[in-house]
Amino acid sequence: MNAPLVDVIIPNRNKVQYLPATLASLLGQTETRWRAIVIDGESSDGSAELLRAAAEKDARIHVRSATPTASMGLTMYRSWNHGLLGVRAPFYAVLTSDDLWEPTWLGRAVQGLDEHPSAVAAAARAICISATGVVEGPTYACRQFEGSFSLGEGKGFAVLSSNSCALRSLLFGPVFSTIHSMVFRRRILEEGVIFAEDVGYLADIEYYLHTCLLGDIVYDQDSRALFRLYPEQASSEAKGRRVSVLWGKVVRRNRDLVARQLGIPAQEIRRVTEEILARHQFMMTKPDKNTIRRSKISAALKMLMACLGSPRLAVDYVKCRASKDRFLADSSAKMAKRMAAAHAFS
Repeated sequence: MNAPLVDVIIPNRNKVQYLPATLASLLGQTETRWRAIVIDGESSDGSAELLRAAAEKDARIHVRSATPTASMGLTMYRSWNHGLLGVRAPFYAVLTSDDLWEPTWLGRAVQGLDEHPSAVAAAARAICISATGVVEGPTYACRQFEGSFSLGEGKGFAVLSSNSCALRSLLFGPVFSTIHSMVFRRRILEEGVIFAEDVGYLADIEYYLHTCLLGDIVYDQDSRALFRLYPEQASSEAKGRRVSVLWGKVVRRNRDLVARQLGIPAQEIRRVTEEILARHQFMMTKPDKNTIRRSKISAALKMLMACLGSPRLAVDYVKCRASKDRFLADSSAKMAKRMAAAHAFS
């Protein structure tokens, strides 16, 4: 085959239930100049056999095995970084083995990047689907991200400035919701951006941030990346205060960098990020639905601890009608919008 235009990294470990649909969504792309770099982490559910069969049928699919190490295992992001080592094409993407692309996505992404040289990545709308593939609508993060910009009629390509996206990445967290909703220029790799391996499933949040710091994002409002939600996925298994600790680690080690690049006083960035982190910690301290179902006494004690830890946030949480999205995501969006307006970002 001719040199590929897009290298597509497909990390997989025991996702045979979803893998056929994922591969079908790649094989069905209208942009056919791709190469798939499949990183299989010693799957034991039939995935490896399925992948080898797919590679025999299509020379664009290359299967590699990444053996888990004895001490640390094959973490999700170590697998992704393993795939990044093989990127040679001008553009690359990560297609997780339980998610889907619409047929025109790769073509639209390349078109958007060709038309907008200032952009270092293209992003599609992140749309939730169930384990069985039923479309459930945009992720809440997607709606908040879009609502914080003036996107006009909501169609076609919108170029979102580097500064605006970097600020939102720092304050929102998962602004693009899912890594497979993005196609990147190889320049990102040439600048040394890889996935961190010390912050659990939050590494893609930091990857978005570092990407945004390098250039604009072309956002395609006409394309959808279908993000599968089910209990066993990695992000669903991350719960409790440890999530707050890891997010705090990402934010605190990057906020001075963002402040310098965006020309915002460091103290202002720190004040706003500490408020957002406090809200996140409150959400992780209060009881979740499973705790409430198991024991109302334990749930009451946990809620009491959260309220005693921050009475101000407890009052605000009640004002938000006990809605996580209003309490955290809406507040982050408002803070980002105010700060962007104050410093003349769109």
